[in-house]
Amino acid sequence: ALSIVKQNGNNGGKEEIDFTANVAKLQSAIDQLMQFKHVDVLQYKTWTLDQMVLWISQIENGRFCKYVEVLKSGFIATHIDNGAELPDINSLMLKKPPFNIQNGKDRDDLVKYFTSLSNGNAQNMELEYSGTVNEGGNNNVNVNNGEGEGAAETAGGNMVYM
Repeated sequence: ALSIVKQNGNNGGKEEIDFTANVAKLQSAIDQLMQFKHVDVLQYKTWTLDQMVLWISQIENGRFCKYVEVLKSGFIATHIDNGAELPDINSLMLKKPPFNIQNGKDRDDLVKYFTSLSNGNAQNMELEYSGTVNEGGNNNVNVNNGEGEGAAETAGGNMVYM
């Protein structure tokens, strides 16, 4: 075991810190985070609550991060516990408790993203939009074409967001 002995002040006491245990805890935390690094939009129906929230927080460079906590608690309160239910959420639901999202444009855009999961447009939508999401699947977007952070990559034929 890798450890260090630390002298405790003037009382002469010593404290041994076990780094091996701390490294194991950190590795476990890293492993848990790595499972969420890739959010496959084609597998949205199997997403956990944490994966749904991660995906929402990544949209448009974090535009909807301000709603992550209220969305998460709202999903819990309304028993929305997997991604399969996201496309069924509408703007009126997001306006009322437990969500209470008052900004109409944000509500409408979130609904468009949620709907894009079920209509097949999500795999064509880059998370780093610089344009707007339009009705009918014709999106005015600037995709970074796989360059830089947050780029969409193809893995096994599926669109994966990093």
